[in-house]
Amino acid sequence: MTDAVVDLVETGNTLKENGLSELKIIENISSYLVVNKTSYRFNKEYVDKFISKIS
Repeated sequence: MTDAVVDLVETGNTLKENGLSELKIIENISSYLVVNKTSYRFNKEYVDKFISKIS
């Protein structure tokens, strides 16, 4: 086992469900999806489905 874990947390529910608690916020971050314009035009349907799944 380990003494500590660094995790990206949105709500903290998973931490609580596993008996863990937030000790310190290291940094507030944002996630961005970067897509090549030409590639997006050719793969728009696939990319849009992917965005729907992760958002």
